[in-house]
Amino acid sequence: MNCLKRLGTLGLCLCQKKAVFAVAGKAIKQFLLNSSNSMLFTLCTVQNKCNRVEVRHHEAQDPQEWQDPQEIVKVQKKRPARPCAYCGVLQTQLARHLVRIHKNEDEVKQAMRLPRRDRLQRFNNIKKKGILSYNIGLKNEGKELLCERRQGSERGLAMCLGCKGFYSKRRIGKHRKSCKQNLGVNQGTLCSSFVTEASVMNADEFEIEIVQKFKDDIPGNLCKKDPTIIKLGRKLWAKSARKERRIIMNDMRLFGRLLLEVQKVAHDDNLTGADLLDRVNFEHLSKAITNLTSNEHGHLKAGLKLAIGYILKKSIKVMKGHYIQENKMKESEEVDRFSALLELNWEFIFFNAQLKCEQRRQNLRKPADMPVEDDILVFRNFVTDEPKKMISDPYHKHDMHDFVLLRNLLVAKLTLFNARRGGEPARLLLTEWEEAQKGEWIDSQQIERINDSSEKELINDMKLAYQSGKGSRRLVPVLFPKDTIPAIEKLVEIRAECGIAENNPFLFPNTESSLDHVIGSTSIKSVVDKLVDKTEKPTFDDGGQVPTQSSNTFCSDGFTPRKARHFLQTYGAF
Repeated sequence: MNCLKRLGTLGLCLCQKKAVFAVAGKAIKQFLLNSSNSMLFTLCTVQNKCNRVEVRHHEAQDPQEWQDPQEIVKVQKKRPARPCAYCGVLQTQLARHLVRIHKNEDEVKQAMRLPRRDRLQRFNNIKKKGILSYNIGLKNEGKELLCERRQGSERGLAMCLGCKGFYSKRRIGKHRKSCKQNLGVNQGTLCSSFVTEASVMNADEFEIEIVQKFKDDIPGNLCKKDPTIIKLGRKLWAKSARKERRIIMNDMRLFGRLLLEVQKVAHDDNLTGADLLDRVNFEHLSKAITNLTSNEHGHLKAGLKLAIGYILKKSIKVMKGHYIQENKMKESEEVDRFSALLELNWEFIFFNAQLKCEQRRQNLRKPADMPVEDDILVFRNFVTDEPKKMISDPYHKHDMHDFVLLRNLLVAKLTLFNARRGGEPARLLLTEWEEAQKGEWIDSQQIERINDSSEKELINDMKLAYQSGKGSRRLVPVLFPKDTIPAIEKLVEIRAECGIAENNPFLFPNTESSLDHVIGSTSIKSVVDKLVDKTEKPTFDDGGQVPTQSSNTFCSDGFTPRKARHFLQTYGAF
């Protein structure tokens, strides 16, 4: 015990049977050399994550287990070198280098006038500027880029477009939450493979939201590099009024998969997206479509086959317009010939897929294929009662997991209640919800003529919003039942504390600072997964058009579909 007390006086931090020393290493070593060999503990050194030496002692009856104190060696942490933004020299003490060598620079002068905390932040910004210019040079030379933090074993870097700092792809999401400079129009990240001087200064929305979101697999890398796929995606992005990122990325990735299959069939890895629109390769294209749309049992994937046909038609329009704009008339005429060849062979390639899709759509109307009513009742009770429980406690602090669950429950409730497609209520905007709260879609002239108390109660129990449907010209109604209104208000209230981006315009947003909305079918499926114990096999549809019969069963006892139709016909704006 006396030995332990004397070690404590030398600055050694002891915690039961573990000690860590840093500064007082020499004094401790000298003390141990002069100590008696009768101590009933041994010392061993272990290098921890901070590159310091841990000294651990344990009881040892056998003197042979004692370790020679001479073996205790202090290990110092190695500071990473960062490039200077002014001279480009790598420095381990960058702040000291800036103050001593570049003290006449305007940015350094301004930083030195600030308080210590703000001064360090300004020096950090200068460091990021130096790393950016240094990485642009490394990228031109084809070398590995320098990371903001320690390299470790991380693979894949991305640049924050707010502060221009380089971080690991796995950790840049956490950085974006705390990056105070990431508030401009070009929010997001830039993949390290796109880091050039031009892309950093002029990174457009399409590159940030579409190109860099692809996975680093073979089809994803092809979508990032092939000019034809990029032109196709850029036109689809410009056309999309709602900026549906997933749909555009799916089309681009499907075109990339088709190109890979054509390369495989033709035994030519040098084929590009433009070569798919060459009539010389039409035979290879037909075989690739057949291979890509057949499963392991030889059954036809009808939906996938039709999607390939339509994406080919879109690519024909895009590339023909591009060739005419670039005054490449020969290439434009060749695309016309390919288009004519595709139209002549459309029925031979895609007719069976069209027929199968139509038959499948018709079979959904059969009573035998309708959902089981008991399953829908269990589902209805769950999505009705669970939100009430979640918002009943006013002192409960909701986290991101509560937000996701409450969001999914509300999306499932509104989708099945309104008998809408799975993606429609999920992409409601905050402005559309605010319009519903204010009653802007209710005909005020009709309300003034109401004398029936039940009619007035009906208006008070409902909120009405309109949103764009499948086409851009058609508006579809969305009714909010009375029991969903407090839950939606709570969902809007806790957005900020649950990590939702301030500029996310959707009522049901994704988390992690995303600017997208949730997928309706995914939300319904996640709620269904929580009911596995209550229903043997949930049979109602979790995507696409919800059957009207399911909606009839799903409606609560106090509000029937007949009342909903009467409400829309009498008080709706359309």
